Amino acid sequence: MYITKELSISLDSTPGSVEQIEPFIQRCQCNCQFDQTLYHDILLVLTEAVNNGIIHGNRLQPNKMVKVCFSSNEDTLRFTVSDEGNGFNPHSVPDPTRLQRLDKPNGRGVYLMKALADKLDYMDDGRKVSIEFKY
Repeated sequence: MYITKELSISLDSTPGSVEQIEPFIQRCQCNCQFDQTLYHDILLVLTEAVNNGIIHGNRLQPNKMVKVCFSSNEDTLRFTVSDEGNGFNPHSVPDPTRLQRLDKPNGRGVYLMKALADKLDYMDDGRKVSIEFKY
């Protein structure tokens, strides 16, 4: 029988808080052994999700928190990232691969998250994202 592992961390909405993501992922990796390639994919996706929550969701208001939760089972790692902002419509994010968007300096984060994660679902009007990786 597999026992589910669960961890969480709450971050204030300042840019420096992103530095806490890698030690959090290292704690997750101690509980569930996954390879370095997956580790780097998770690091990139969670860093993007947390940055989005801090900057776009909570508008850099340090009194608002971004929460990251981790759970796992025998073949799936699940992360949720939630913020206290007004939310957004993830379907309204323009496709960064379209010709007219190629030279834009931002707007690639959600696209990158979708490409690296096995499953990505937005909930709570875009204030929460569930991210799954198979291992």
